[in-house]
Amino acid sequence: YLKTSKNRDALSLGLENFLTNIAQTMLFCEEINSIKLDNNGDVIEIERAGTEKLEKDLFISTFIIAGVNKYSRRFIHTSIRKPNMELSERFKSERNIRLTACIEVDDNKNIVENIESPSHFCVLPLVGSEKHIMPVYLNSPDFEPDSERESLLLIGDDYLADKGVISEAGINRLILSESVELYEKIVSYLTANKYRKLYLLIKGLKKSPGFEKNFNADWFKNEIIADY
Repeated sequence: YLKTSKNRDALSLGLENFLTNIAQTMLFCEEINSIKLDNNGDVIEIERAGTEKLEKDLFISTFIIAGVNKYSRRFIHTSIRKPNMELSERFKSERNIRLTACIEVDDNKNIVENIESPSHFCVLPLVGSEKHIMPVYLNSPDFEPDSERESLLLIGDDYLADKGVISEAGINRLILSESVELYEKIVSYLTANKYRKLYLLIKGLKKSPGFEKNFNADWFKNEIIADY
């Protein structure tokens, strides 16, 4: 029961965040086909409408959101999954690097700008990391976020000196480096198929984001911005 305006504001913000990120979350969590949210009789339903193959290793998925209004969201996406010795040594079992990159497009072949959503997902969005904007959404269940799940750990050495295995920051840098190949695949498809608003493909790449928490600006500039 919402007794105060603060409670009501928190609910409103939560609903807004839910609608902003639910389609991306469902894309990254293939086990979820539909979600129904009942807010005191105001029902919103989100349904996975299907996935089509565009070319090798590149797909487009559509989600239908039905509430007061009905609309769709579409994402072009590509993924990698490959064995990695460093992860296997760290966790003492065979492990793969798993990473998906996606970008939202509309029915008129326009890229849809990400204005307020986190760019990074560890299945669920890293809410609080919105300042670390990227031209594509990136999801990896292998990311190592901070304890508050607000950012990716990127500071520190690549290896734990006392154990001789890759560190949390090293894992995140390793995964982000793999995103370059996925980004190039998406860019090539959008360019060849004459999508519009291509300038959004460099959003977040002109300079390092303006924050310091857990962030390695020099590494990001030299290893990610330069390669993208």
